[in-house]
Amino acid sequence: MNKFILTVVLALSPVISMFCTTDYIPKEFFGMHIHEIENYTENLDFKLNAIRIWDAGVIWPDLEKEKGKWDFTRLEATVELAVSNNLEVLMTLGQTPGWASNKENVYYPYGRTDILTSPPDDIKDWENYVRTLGERYKGKIKYWEVWNEPDHLYFYSGTRQQLVELTKSVYKILKEIDPANMIVCPSVTAMPGSLIWLERYLSLGAKDYIDIVGYHYYTLSWVHPEMIRYHLSGIKSLMNRQHISDKPIWTTEAGIMFSSITYETFISYIARMYIIQRYYGSERFYWYAMDNGNIPASGGLLDDEKKHLNPAGIAYKKLSDWLIGKKITKISNWGSLFAAFLETGEGRTEIIIWTTAGRTNYRLPAGFNASAVESLDGSPVTMPANGRIRGGLIPLLIN
Repeated sequence: MNKFILTVVLALSPVISMFCTTDYIPKEFFGMHIHEIENYTENLDFKLNAIRIWDAGVIWPDLEKEKGKWDFTRLEATVELAVSNNLEVLMTLGQTPGWASNKENVYYPYGRTDILTSPPDDIKDWENYVRTLGERYKGKIKYWEVWNEPDHLYFYSGTRQQLVELTKSVYKILKEIDPANMIVCPSVTAMPGSLIWLERYLSLGAKDYIDIVGYHYYTLSWVHPEMIRYHLSGIKSLMNRQHISDKPIWTTEAGIMFSSITYETFISYIARMYIIQRYYGSERFYWYAMDNGNIPASGGLLDDEKKHLNPAGIAYKKLSDWLIGKKITKISNWGSLFAAFLETGEGRTEIIIWTTAGRTNYRLPAGFNASAVESLDGSPVTMPANGRIRGGLIPLLIN
């Protein structure tokens, strides 16, 4: 995870509504990052659906510390967990091992001098790395992301054209090994200039060698989750200009970045980020990160001992129960009050309401008779009276 990400708010497109995703939500939409695979145990009562392998000690310099000498111990454990649990895996490729390039870093990722941000000096080393992984995990890993956050010098210091060449080789090699393999473009951040970087990279030819457009988005204390829709609008617009609007968008990494935050706000942000990103165009969302610590500001979903879910983890699990198998048909808002309308597989309507600040009354639509109300944090809820219900930061599900 990039500790220095800044989030930029783009101008809202007047046609943002055309970018909405109203299909039924698959379980794989709820993706996750895990640093230490041993932290995923039966004690968690937590079913994973999809994982992105990143910050798990298995980047290229970890797997091939010396040229031709491979260590798959950690990656093997992660992939075997996925196979045994029928999980879809997204593997992020890179960075460059120190032996593969003579260039110097602008920054040292994670404080390690054996990890380079530059492309390898000889693309054949990259191709051998990609081919080795593709053949070893054929049928086990289907989704492959070319690089992590290339618009940030902390992770990438090469040129766009160099990354296009790396992308081409990934596409050709992995499709030759297994035509079912799917290539995710290097996921950019939401920093100023990130979408300009992405569009230039795509226009240089990369758009012909990717199947999925990926991006990252972290929310801050002054950037509410609802602002994500503006960024997604910008991504959709550039995809239209590049004539690749038929490709899906994945949020391959996102979370929160606060110096301090309460569990009330944390739980609220989790739900709002998933709801907003799904409705406004993202088809997958990999949360960062399950075992990132129990301090709410870190975005972790486990307790201090990493053996049980913390309050946010419990809320995350409940949110997946609220959304999987349903579709978000509409989101309305009045000032700080938001309402997401869901349609179940049986055709019933449900409503999730929340506020971005404070508490306020929500008037139920005419003809909607509430039979039950549930709070995402499990706290007691008063049933609607006179067609109104009191809502706040913690989302409520009304059905």
